[in-house]
Amino acid sequence: MTSGNLFDVWTQERATQAQEARDLLLGNIPFLIVGPTAVGKTRFISDLVFHPTLGIPVEWVNVPGSRDPLATVNLTLQLLKENPPEQRVTIVLDGVEIFSAMALGDIIASFRNLKIVRNVVGTSRRVFGFPGVREIIVSEPQERLYGLREQVTIPAKHIIKTVAPTIVTANDVVIEKLKRQPTDLFKITSRQFEEVIADLLNRHGVRCGANT
Repeated sequence: MTSGNLFDVWTQERATQAQEARDLLLGNIPFLIVGPTAVGKTRFISDLVFHPTLGIPVEWVNVPGSRDPLATVNLTLQLLKENPPEQRVTIVLDGVEIFSAMALGDIIASFRNLKIVRNVVGTSRRVFGFPGVREIIVSEPQERLYGLREQVTIPAKHIIKTVAPTIVTANDVVIEKLKRQPTDLFKITSRQFEEVIADLLNRHGVRCGANT
């Protein structure tokens, strides 16, 4: 395992991609951060657009977090038209893989047609291949951010009797913190919340099925 803080290692591996994304953002060129689940796409784009040195206004749309994603996008468009902000904004569409290629193309074009919109960026689990929309492919870092416990192999038979090591993951730390300070539940990201809930269900032997 590489020494050093996990996020530090990840940032080093993403340095080139982060610079490319920054250049596209400031150049008003639309782009998507594309990669598998739990690779850190939302963290990537969030750290980029909310970086204090940029100071750009952002309108964030959590696409899969709404019951009707297309209606949510249309409502955002309507509000920008009826109540335009004082400064030009960058639109972040987080989780656009649920849209068809045609629908997403229309959505991006609709936002870019608004003079108040500076740029449109987003995250996706799949590649779309739009002309004029760059796609930065991110893969899992050498050390995964989630599921560290599952990566440790414990021998079936112990040659020397000993206690199997306990791997403390980010979820363990968050769970313990929430036990002491329940109000901190509102301070964690949506991705952390999903991971914590999944971890808690697994610890109590709950399996999510089609009927749950």
